[in-house]
Amino acid sequence: MRVATSQTITTTPNWTLELTVRCLRADLELKTAPADVRVPTQNQAKTCYMYYNSWHQCKYDFSDEEPSCKSLKAWAHSMCPVEWMEKWEAQREAGTYAGPVPGETKGGH
Repeated sequence: MRVATSQTITTTPNWTLELTVRCLRADLELKTAPADVRVPTQNQAKTCYMYYNSWHQCKYDFSDEEPSCKSLKAWAHSMCPVEWMEKWEAQREAGTYAGPVPGETKGGH
């Protein structure tokens, strides 16, 4: 996508546009998640996965309107690639998500 800014033309990466659109749709204030000593800073994949699952656990325990759940949701959206989030949501709907599912007991029963 090309964006004109003060007579200069720049190219905006697709991921930036997708992230902006996703945040506008979800009415989220995009903030960087706080540093977490449990996860090294070089690769944030574990952090993404942790915030994503924590958000869903929080929704299960409280509600999506709980302030702490809103923070976890915003952090998950800021840390995780769009493709991963879409894939995990589709897997949750299909019942094939490999991660922890709130409300599910050990052994899948």
